[in-house]
Order: sequence, then structure tokens, then C-alpha cells
Amino acid sequence: MSNLPVNNNDEMPDADRISKIWKTIRFEPCYQWSAEARKLKETISYTHCNGGVQLHKYKVIGNDDFKWFVQNNKLHQIKFLKNVIKHPDLKNYREDLEITEDKPRISCYSSCSDIYDLPGMLSRIMGQGGAYNNIDQHTAWQTTLNFIEGEFQNRFQDVTLDTINVIPRAEWFYNIIWDYSMVLFDRINYELLFIDITDTD
Repeated sequence: MSNLPVNNNDEMPDADRISKIWKTIRFEPCYQWSAEARKLKETISYTHCNGGVQLHKYKVIGNDDFKWFVQNNKLHQIKFLKNVIKHPDLKNYREDLEITEDKPRISCYSSCSDIYDLPGMLSRIMGQGGAYNNIDQHTAWQTTLNFIEGEFQNRFQDVTLDTINVIPRAEWFYNIIWDYSMVLFDRINYELLFIDITDTD
């Protein structure tokens, strides 16, 4: 059961207040990771040995109007991901992925208001593996479940999941079948987490 409060009876912020969201919002890098997240990174680094995985996490600090969109699950109405990817506070993320433009665009392949699909997605990535390595399906599944418990305390309904592609292409990726980018947003703790994976033969 989700603990996320919903304010459907509250009035939606107007355009002027929405514009102020992006003038005041901040993203602070988080460097504390659960042991389960570190294990996920270690495992994917093995299965995708010629490429690897990058994990980035940010604490999102927004005003009350931003919180209205979070609580009502309407972040798409303020083009959250499209604005996040080019925000100045994510400069280190763009540099790590070798995104050459300061204001890149993204295309979104899929969006979910929960992370029930995440175990299958990450398990498939590790189970099928990259160019040379993979792990058995049980280990892949358990590694993913442990990650969700360690980072999100199994709050499947409180975290959103988007799979994206950055335009122009981030140079860190090899631009072949082993490229994956996922964005998770914890609507309780206001944390944004990026998972980027690549490999080559």
C-alpha cells in the first residue's frame, strides 16, 4: 500500500507558478548507496564487462507547487524528465555519460507510475547478459529484488519508472543492443535515480 498523499481536491498551480518551479528547483548529488545497489552495480559490471553501468542519484528540492505535481502523479504536465536532463545541476551526469550538449533532449520509450516491471527488466538485462557474460536467472532476479528493497524498501507504488534515450546520443554508450537508460523517481523521499548500461563486443 502506497503512503503517498494525494491532493486531488487542491487547485492545480497556474502557468506562472509552474515557471517558478524550474527557476527554484535544485538537484543535489547523493553519494550514499545501499549495499544492494553496490551489488547490482558490481553484477552488471560483470555481465556488461566491456561497457559497464553508471548509477547517479539526486535529492530533488522543489517548492510546494512542485510537490503538488508529485503528490498528484502529474509530473508529465511540467515535462519533468525533459527539463531535468538539461538542468544545470545535472552537469556531472551529462559529463559522465559524455553528453556534449548542455541542453540535450530525451525521447521516452515507456513510463510507469510504479516499479512493478523493474525486476523483470533488470533481471533480463543481467540474465541475457552483454557481449560475453551473463548470470543465472535466479541470481539476476534476487539481485534486482534486493536492490529494490535496499534502495526503496519495497515501496513499488511510490517510485516511477521511465526508460529513455538521450538526443543527441551520449558518447559513453556504444549505440548497440546492450544500451539501456532508466530513470526512477522516489515520490516519498524526492530522490531521482539514473541507471545507464552499455556493452560492446
